[in-house]
Parts: sequence; structure tokens; C-alpha cells
Amino acid sequence: MPINFLAAGESMRIQLLSICLLSLPAAAATTHFTNFPVTAIYKGAPAAVDFSSLPELKQFRTVLKNGAAKGPNFAGNLTIVSWGCGTSCLAVAILSAESGKILSRLNTCGGVEYKLDSALLIANPPDPDTIYPAGCKTEFYQWTDRQLKKIEP
Repeated sequence: MPINFLAAGESMRIQLLSICLLSLPAAAATTHFTNFPVTAIYKGAPAAVDFSSLPELKQFRTVLKNGAAKGPNFAGNLTIVSWGCGTSCLAVAILSAESGKILSRLNTCGGVEYKLDSALLIANPPDPDTIYPAGCKTEFYQWTDRQLKKIEP
């Protein structure tokens, strides 16, 4: 006679966890940085920040100017600059390294991941060592032309 060492409900939890873990590779495969390549990398000097598109961000001019001066770090010709905006909050601005214009912004609760040679931006990236607040979920975006477009994995 087999002995069941699992407490009531533990078997169901293990099955649900297995299903969740098995679904992760499919999402990761479709939303990998290499699936969103950019062909050109801007090599020129980074432009000074132009606040005309989002003047309300002037209050963050020091962090934006310092970040922009480092040059592109996303999608070939863009610079992502981020700063804290409270508990579990990170503000993100996307600037053109060529023109200095602030093209987009978003707030996240778990940061962002991005690469210079990819148009993929991951907001609130999965991290097994981080417990995100309720409602904070991983979101995937593709930079297209002059905006972020949310994509589903």
C-alpha cells in the first residue's frame, strides 16, 4: 500500500506550480531580446536633453542630463534613464540620443530590462529573488518608430 506523504492540498499546489513553470519557457522564447534586433547603432555624440516634448520632466533635469550624456543603451539610438519615484516605483524616460527629445516615459514597480541592440523592453522583469507588490506584473514592449508598443508573449 503506497504511503502519501503530501498533506491535503499539497498535491494540487505542486501540479499548479508545475503547469506555471512549464509555461514560462514559451513566453521567454517569444519575448527574447534576440527576437527584436535593431540594425543600426548610433555612434555619434549624445545630444543634450530637449525638454520641449515633456516640460514637466524639467524637475528631473539633473538625472536626465547625466543619463543622456552616457549615450544610447536601448534600441540602437535611444537612451533609457531611470530614477526612483517612491516605494516600489521606478520612473523611466526614453530619450533620442540623436536629438535629445524625450520620446516616452513610464513608471514601473520592478524596473526595466533592455539592450542596446534590441527593440524589446521588459517592464517589471521576472526575478525569483524579488517579491513585487500586488498588481505588479511583467510587461513586454517593442519600440516601434517613436513609441513603445505593448506586446503579448
